Amino acid sequence: MPDALVPTLDRTSVPDLIHTFLDGRSPGTLIAYGRDLDDFARFLTGSRQEALGRFFAQPASAANGDVLGYRNALVARHLAPATINRRLAAIRSLTKLARLLGVVPWAIEVQDVPQETLRDTRGPGVETVAEMLRLAAAPRDSYAVRNVAMLRVMFDLALRVSEVRQLDVADLELDRGALWVSGKGRAEREVQPSRRRPRRPSELGCGFVAPNRDRSS
Repeated sequence: MPDALVPTLDRTSVPDLIHTFLDGRSPGTLIAYGRDLDDFARFLTGSRQEALGRFFAQPASAANGDVLGYRNALVARHLAPATINRRLAAIRSLTKLARLLGVVPWAIEVQDVPQETLRDTRGPGVETVAEMLRLAAAPRDSYAVRNVAMLRVMFDLALRVSEVRQLDVADLELDRGALWVSGKGRAEREVQPSRRRPRRPSELGCGFVAPNRDRSS
């Protein structure tokens, strides 16, 4: 399909567009978006107004080609994926506004670079858990007993909150010192705490998990 016709840009269109795009944003966002647009303009070799004027005066294929080339250049500069994607988002947002206002008839379809999300799974640590247990036990009532038990099985046996919430009295085998836990996909596994009671915060993490055992075995 041929590119859509590009409207003739009035010389005041781009400055007004940029002003409208940045107007009313928080100071932090204003600085970040301004820096992002200036970086894109440098890639296009020109000032912000002049480079973006040429960018919006071209057909969709050329504009998307420019953004794709810019994305590849950012990757080559070894910038963080979050930084690259924020700069691409600024260009897409400005282009979306330009399309809304009739400056261009096309959109930028270049996608973000893949971004791996890493979760901190280290947990709170034994000293923090010891303090949590102390606070949970402070009321010295039936709720305190329950809360301490929940904290201990979560920390000692590495159980998820969702797994602890599903526990029932029928899941506990006192004679064997075992606990049956329903995990993801309703799969069950048996966990057994250590027979040795921790005496110091550094010993709170004792316990082991024996996964993938069928309840009927």
